[in-house]
Amino acid sequence: MDSFFYLVMLAGVVAGGSTGLLGVYIVGMRMPFIGVCISHAAMAGAVYSILLGV
Repeated sequence: MDSFFYLVMLAGVVAGGSTGLLGVYIVGMRMPFIGVCISHAAMAGAVYSILLGV
C-alpha cells in the first residue's frame, strides 16, 4: 500500500480518538452548545480544505 494511506489512517484514528474524548468532556460538563461550535468549525475546515485542494 501507499505510504499516504497510512498517514490518512493515522489522521483518522487521531481525529476519532480526540473527538471521542472531547465529546465525553462536553457531555460531562453539560455544555452541549460547545459541540455545535466544534462541528461548525470542523465543517468550515472541511470546506476550506476542499477549496484549497488538500
